[in-house]
Amino acid sequence: MKKKIYITGLFIIMGLLVVPKIASALGEYVYLPSDNLRTELSRDVADPNNLFEKYGIFEKDVVQNYTGTIVGELSDKDFNLEGVNEFKSAHKFSTEGGTFKDLRSLGELEQLKELELYDINLLVPNLEDLSKLSELERIYFEGHEASFTDISALSNLPQLKEIKISLDDNKLATYKISKSNPSLTIVDPVTLSSQFKNAKVEYSSFDENVTISSEGILEWENIPTDTKELHFEFLAEVEDGEAFYSFRGQTTIPITWNK
Repeated sequence: MKKKIYITGLFIIMGLLVVPKIASALGEYVYLPSDNLRTELSRDVADPNNLFEKYGIFEKDVVQNYTGTIVGELSDKDFNLEGVNEFKSAHKFSTEGGTFKDLRSLGELEQLKELELYDINLLVPNLEDLSKLSELERIYFEGHEASFTDISALSNLPQLKEIKISLDDNKLATYKISKSNPSLTIVDPVTLSSQFKNAKVEYSSFDENVTISSEGILEWENIPTDTKELHFEFLAEVEDGEAFYSFRGQTTIPITWNK
């Protein structure tokens, strides 16, 4: 029994050593740790030397010339965007699920025209990683847990004709409030991109003791000292011919108390 285990282990080790050598002989290669993305792309990406069929890897030059769609479904267990940045000519990225803590890999897809992220957690402070996607025409985010209200980084994308960003559970940084002065004022916390032109953000809140001015000033007064979080919702929409831009969210502000 031990001999069989030893022989099996030896073959596995030899296989791991052989793959890089074969791939190197054929040129550089790309490996996607996400099993789901890897499997989905294997149906569309050319495999002239059977590297994917044999070893689960793609040839780099083939990947960089792929002009189709990167599509998949990501769970937190499966989530990993490593290698996606090599698909320089891809026109669309669409996935469902996953937790995005940065968008750097997507920000390197220079020819991307459409970006769709459904049913995701988007834990980024802003969209700066996407600011160089000059060919981007459409962006769609449907998020559960999120952590940003600033989309100004999209301002420099001249081809962008559709923005739809909806954040169901958007959580901002924690605010400290003094028990001697249990109040909080926030001035227009949402920052739009230039595509929204002069649109005003509409704010609302179901909290008690909150007033919201037409200038977007949110003021909470006499906050009960057992309160752990405050809330507001926001919406901004603009329709300009065939272009449509929408940014909405349900936002939570965690608070802690100072004596």
